[in-house]
Amino acid sequence: MNDEELIEYGRQLAHPRGEAGLEIAEMLNETNSGMTNAATNALNITDGNVLLELGHGNCGHLDMLLDRADDLQYNGLEVSEDMYREASRRNSSKVESGTANFFLYEGEILPFEDETFDRVITVNTIYFWKDAAAMCKELARVLNPGGVIALAFGEKFFMKELPFTRQSFNLVDSDEVVLWLELAGLTIEQKVSKVEKVKTRSGDLVDRPYTVVSASKK
Repeated sequence: MNDEELIEYGRQLAHPRGEAGLEIAEMLNETNSGMTNAATNALNITDGNVLLELGHGNCGHLDMLLDRADDLQYNGLEVSEDMYREASRRNSSKVESGTANFFLYEGEILPFEDETFDRVITVNTIYFWKDAAAMCKELARVLNPGGVIALAFGEKFFMKELPFTRQSFNLVDSDEVVLWLELAGLTIEQKVSKVEKVKTRSGDLVDRPYTVVSASKK
């Protein structure tokens, strides 16, 4: 890709839109599956939990989340109108039954009351937060006492080598994420680093190191 195409690709990853955004969402649903599973494992979901996911994309992974326990309530939050519509369409039966709800927001203030959710998950979204420390405080605000947050992200040392991250990404490392969660009043439960094989746009397999940080609200 040339420089202009790389910039547009980065923008689409941050805020998928149009036909290109739908295609990227399908790709992300596949390439993020390992990270999503790892973050879900860190949540220790139990029966009756009310879940929040920040940046769900097309939410093709919803069945995987709902299969973790009985009587779960899923809530998805997006900045992209196209992803909000696609996730709602793709999971229309769950929306109609009340098992899943999807919401739009502006990317800073979460449109929910204090202490609303038992589990919060977000995968590969932290690079696009306008103020990561403030967003961690927002996530802590809407988390119930005893609840757990899991954040999955690629480490800065790896992400900075990707050419499309130079414009629209604010890269982070795990020490920063731990600090922001602690400043939000949360207790770190675990920090797990993993490496997985993912397919690039050209079809090559590469090693992607990533981290899952989970924290609880006492």
